Formats: sequence, C-alpha cells, structure tokens
Amino acid sequence: MKTALSAAAFLGIAALNIAAIGGAGASPLLLTIDINGDIQTFNETSPNQILLPVETFAGGVVVSGEIATAVPGTQNTLSSSALSIQNNLGVVATVSAVLSGMNFVGPSNFVAFSSSGTWLNTPGSVMSQTWYDDPDNGLGGHFVGDTPGNIVGTFVSGASAGTTDSFAYSPGELVLGIPDTGAFSMTEAWNYTLAAGGTLQSRGQTEVKLPAEVPEPAGFLLIGSGLFALGLMRRRDSPVSRRTSG
Repeated sequence: MKTALSAAAFLGIAALNIAAIGGAGASPLLLTIDINGDIQTFNETSPNQILLPVETFAGGVVVSGEIATAVPGTQNTLSSSALSIQNNLGVVATVSAVLSGMNFVGPSNFVAFSSSGTWLNTPGSVMSQTWYDDPDNGLGGHFVGDTPGNIVGTFVSGASAGTTDSFAYSPGELVLGIPDTGAFSMTEAWNYTLAAGGTLQSRGQTEVKLPAEVPEPAGFLLIGSGLFALGLMRRRDSPVSRRTSG
C-alpha cells in the first residue's frame, strides 16, 4: 500500500480513535477504489482509520486527503471524505469505490446518513452514493461491488454547466427496516464521472446508527402512574367493588 504517515501523526490519530471508541474494540476497515481500471485496496493505517495523504490513479487522477473512519460504540459512525480528486488525464475519469467497516455495536434501530461535495469545472459529471447495513456483520470492501447487507439509502446528483456546483444530502433520522440486535457492519459505495480537467472537492459520505430509543425516567414514572390508575379504575368497576359499595 502506497501510504505514508509520520510517527507523530500516527500516534496522534491512534490516541484520538482509541479515545473516541471508549474501549469498544476495533472495527476493521477496507477501502477499494477503481479509477479507469486502476484498482487499489487499502487497509487501516491506524485503529479505525484509513488515511491517504496523496494517491495517484491511472497515471493522472490525484486523490488527496482521503480519510475513512469508523467509530463503534453508542453512536456508531462510518465516514469517508476526500480533500480533492483532480482529473489530469485529459479524458473523463470514472470513479467507483466502496468502504466497509465491521464490529459496530448494537442494538440499533435508527440510521442517519449524509453526503456533500463541490464540483469545479465538471459539467455533466454525475455522483451516485449508496449506504448499506448488515445485521450479520459481514465486512465488504474487498472489491468494488462488495457491499454486504441491505440498502438503507441512495442519492444521485449531477453537476451543472457552471464552473462551480455543490451538492448536499441529509434526509434525517430513519427507522431501520431490519434492526441491528448485535454486532453489525456498515458499508458505503460511491460512483461518479469526473470531466477532464475537473475537480471534486470535499466529497464526504457518512452513516450513523443510533440505539433503540428508551423512555426517559420521567416516562417510566408516567407509564407506571398510568398503569396504577388503570388498575384502580378496573378495581372500582369490578363486581366485588360494586357489591361492597352497595
């Protein structure tokens, strides 16, 4: 793997991620990128993170600052971002990628996802993004198209003819069709075209899983009071109560 990372940066990132997961355990990550047939797969460079400072594909597409992170725990998160993808090939670049992380912590009944980015000089470029959830905790990302589990969201955006065009997508919190009861995995896939001489900046894609909602203590008190009142009403309406009152 063509990844360089200084010792200081490595230790700093490792400490950050260990603190973030709160001892919940490692979440192995895999990232595969295919740009015009040049396929490269990347593993973790530190616990729960993949960092590509600068990577060149197909002899002319430069990816800088690709960062993938996984944070397992109370708020499970899988995120991929890139500072920029610059197409210097002189022809259209076709980009396909998949990021997958496993060993997230259930139970989880809700999902939220988002994406964003800015096109520069890329008329006609199209971005497609997909989010997946796998209650069976399968790790994808071994190759483009390796996306275990169920689709939980999709988004498609096209660049206009202008020199600058941005996209942002965040539908809010949604209920999972199949809840995650134990350890589970999440996967993100994205596909897009990038015009010759064009750049995609700050491309980001995130998936967050939230635990099953539990009533607040005050809610439990209200429920208990309601059941107690219902019991009194039934007791007063019982035949024994009516005979006693008469």
